Amino acid sequence: MNKLLVPVGAILITFCCCPSTPVAKYVVTEEPVKEDIIGTYEFSTQKVIDDDIQISPESKIEILADGTCTLTDFPVFVEDGAYGSPYKFKESFTSICQWKVKNIGSVRLDRETFPIWGVCFNAVNFDSAMKCAHLTNVGNPYELVFVFGDPDSNDILVFEKPSSE
Repeated sequence: MNKLLVPVGAILITFCCCPSTPVAKYVVTEEPVKEDIIGTYEFSTQKVIDDDIQISPESKIEILADGTCTLTDFPVFVEDGAYGSPYKFKESFTSICQWKVKNIGSVRLDRETFPIWGVCFNAVNFDSAMKCAHLTNVGNPYELVFVFGDPDSNDILVFEKPSSE
């Protein structure tokens, strides 16, 4: 009986206590088609801080075919340094910017390693803790998911592209 408890206990600890990155199963692992990225993404949710901050209903990211974009009332989070709260809300940011599709990391799925594709934003005075978003929900429409800190923590800022676009 005791011989059985050790392996069963180890299996239970592995499944219960080892977190998996929540966004990993949704990331885009094949280079996206530029035309599928272009469009307007509207703020959906944030799990970066516990505070219920007021996000403007106009908060959006518009991505244009010419490599430019517009960040409108984009919620900027910066590193806080305070114990228990690694990020804090700084401001809502509005500006013209540039965007670029990039390989922003890798993910291991079914014993294979795949690239993670994302969109990176560059704007004057854009002082955010995260400037690149993971592309998620393989296919069109994509979502832009900004992942803050340890991906296992699920500290995310999400912008969704309406299906009608």
